[in-house]
Amino acid sequence: MRTERFEHLELFSDETRQKLWSARQRRQLRIQALTERAERRLVPTIQTLVTHQDDRIAVQVRRVAAGLAADGVEGFAGCLLDTGRIGTHAVRLRDFTAALIDEVRQGLRQSKVFEATEPTWEEDPVARRAIAKCERILRDRQTLGDCCDFGGPIPKRGRATWPGIVQAWEAHKSTCQSEMHEQERIPESFIRQWLSAPSRGKPEEG
Repeated sequence: MRTERFEHLELFSDETRQKLWSARQRRQLRIQALTERAERRLVPTIQTLVTHQDDRIAVQVRRVAAGLAADGVEGFAGCLLDTGRIGTHAVRLRDFTAALIDEVRQGLRQSKVFEATEPTWEEDPVARRAIAKCERILRDRQTLGDCCDFGGPIPKRGRATWPGIVQAWEAHKSTCQSEMHEQERIPESFIRQWLSAPSRGKPEEG
């Protein structure tokens, strides 16, 4: 999953497509700069970082990356709003959010500093911030009468997140390099594996 495919949506003008392309390029450069800076600062203690996932510098970098992800979701939502409504494109906004999370996580994974310390989607501040931004945008638009066309009303209260099974499915698709389709259904076989897994976070292989 990559956000590049959203730059070719027919509903966007050429100007908006260029805007999305530029935002993606800037985001990738920021992620690259973050990982390179972290490597320079942690070269003497990389083994320590691999052993201790709560290393201060690694946490700080993920926090900055989470902000970039949230900003990316907000920017894409703004492009959708320029077409008239966001609610009618709720599936597309969530699709973009998942692709962006995967893109940022992959960017961090390119560095040996982070490849062995990657948290699950539910634990990752990158996923948490991006998903929360996505759901809050949809919730705020709903209060203005801009409701989602699918999935029913969004609860006005409660944590802005996705169910654990949804996040596990998105993570699984990332490893399989599978794209999402509108109104996609999670396979029953995956649900059964996820429910039976001891950690309830990832289905067993095979």
